[in-house]
Amino acid sequence: MTLDTGSVVNASGLGLHSRLLHRESLLSYGGSNGGQGGYPQCASPPDLSGKVVGFADSPWDGWAYEDIPDEQAGYGRGVGPHRGGGRIFLSSQAKMSIGGLVVSDGSNALCFTQQRDCAAGAGGTVVIEGDQIVCEGVGVSAEETPAISVAGGSSFSKERGAGGGGRIAFIAVDRIVVAGSFDIRVHGGRSVSRCGSGAAGTVLRVLGDLLSASIQISNCPAVGACEVRELAIANTPLNLNVTNASKVRVIAVQVNKYALVNATHLVIAPDPRNDAGIFLGAGRIIGCKYMSGMVLQLKSGSSINCANNPEIHIDSDASVDASSSISFQGIFKLKAFKSVNIAGSITRQDSALSVGEAGLLSIVHIVSPVLFVDGTIKAEKLVFIGTQYIQISNTASTAGIPQCSTFNKTFSCEDIAAMVSSDQDEKLYNADFSVLVAVMNPPQPLYRNISLKDSIYISSSGLVSGSSILMCGDMVRIDGTVTSTGQGCLADSGTGKGCSASSGSGASHGGLGGSGIGCDSVGPTYDNPGFPILSGSGGGSSLTGLSGGSGGGVSVVRAYSLLQLNGEVKANGATGNGLDPSMASSGGGGAGGSVQILARTVCGNSLGNVSASGGSGGIGGKSEQ
Repeated sequence: MTLDTGSVVNASGLGLHSRLLHRESLLSYGGSNGGQGGYPQCASPPDLSGKVVGFADSPWDGWAYEDIPDEQAGYGRGVGPHRGGGRIFLSSQAKMSIGGLVVSDGSNALCFTQQRDCAAGAGGTVVIEGDQIVCEGVGVSAEETPAISVAGGSSFSKERGAGGGGRIAFIAVDRIVVAGSFDIRVHGGRSVSRCGSGAAGTVLRVLGDLLSASIQISNCPAVGACEVRELAIANTPLNLNVTNASKVRVIAVQVNKYALVNATHLVIAPDPRNDAGIFLGAGRIIGCKYMSGMVLQLKSGSSINCANNPEIHIDSDASVDASSSISFQGIFKLKAFKSVNIAGSITRQDSALSVGEAGLLSIVHIVSPVLFVDGTIKAEKLVFIGTQYIQISNTASTAGIPQCSTFNKTFSCEDIAAMVSSDQDEKLYNADFSVLVAVMNPPQPLYRNISLKDSIYISSSGLVSGSSILMCGDMVRIDGTVTSTGQGCLADSGTGKGCSASSGSGASHGGLGGSGIGCDSVGPTYDNPGFPILSGSGGGSSLTGLSGGSGGGVSVVRAYSLLQLNGEVKANGATGNGLDPSMASSGGGGAGGSVQILARTVCGNSLGNVSASGGSGGIGGKSEQ
């Protein structure tokens, strides 16, 4: 079956009227099908994610059964004289070729000023079935772009709601191809009202191994300006739904303004074109468990909300601009074969404090020859592995509770290199450190037209923070801050913990802590002065409930050739609680932690600083440093 260029199959405005009782009201809701109709006047945008009709996973159900209500059988509904879109079912036992228009849009709301019960219709339902389905626009202008469209009707009055989008389904035994200039439209209708725009409908792919083209998924029309109000449909995006057992295989996916893709597996087939990959422009992907492709690009406020323990594999470059974000639960693993540039954020979801499938808390694991962290990355554990260059110019920090940490003496940078080279780097999840920044191979001046004389660079605005930090590289330059200050043992814990009294005593580690009021004894010193690997102990709390300061954590920097230190590496203890000099109690200061610098050569300027100082006692009483 062939629908050639210039041909049209049109069921627009041939669906249903609303079966609701007439309310004799000037305020009328838009019709619904795959997406809910828009609201008339309202103070705030409603949630349009519910109250739809039909079946997203089988929109053809009910067509052959008399006992199925019409509003559940694929028709779009309208209000008053304006009908929704009808039903179109095109079926071929061989190849189905579409180069023209298949349209089942809802009717626009053309209402008189005082006309009651009048609003726009919803888009209808289109089902395309064939052994092979090819939707292709060749040599056409933008105004003549072939399409499958089930758009909702628009409204031009704030009292009348626009129609919701309809439903599109592809059923293919072999493959589905959408190529050239071809649009798939399921957006809701437009409205002049803040809440009047209709919600987008649904697109369903059934069977078919390959969607071998660039597919644009958008709530905006292909031609003309996007006039959809963001607030009106922020919670009701277009959905490309995929079951847990399926994979979406495409050359490229472009998710544009206000649109959303819901897929557990999103696999981009290899392709030599420059536009191959996953591109988000103010779009969203949710429920992601596995993604792969040539390129990953998030910009203009885009987001990816991952499922538990997600993996993303990119054959070239991955980038997240400053306005975009990735959130996750469990272990987030991103592997790119060229570069990763994070200018936005990668953070655990608020609910991600629960233990993941592997029995671990949230982890960010990034593997790439070149990594730029210009934004914010936070989790309980960070693992950054590069082969050329890692630059941190913003914040890479752990969000866990301070804890007593220790480094296993036999767990070295060489051990890490062996694990990475044998693809056993997941063993690092159970290692002693909370932050690992490691470049395993000598740097190469190949990227961004800069000479990568440093394999690890913490810029002046960069911050690496965690309870136990390990850096491994050939040439390491620190202009910013590497800190485990206050992230060691909590108050009243650790080998050299302070004692609790009217004012708690200071904690001990490399040196003895100061005495408090009612407690002259202090904890013992401990650890190996020549190879310190332990956190500082926590200061003693007061009997009035003012807690002692946490001890410092562990910061280890290993530079095989050169460490250039123009910033700070520190593991100081935290100050004890207590801010009132008139009070006779306070918490004791936490002990300094451990800092190890292992390098062939160390140099730097006057700003360079290494410290593992004890924290001060709180103000009040006599608690000493």
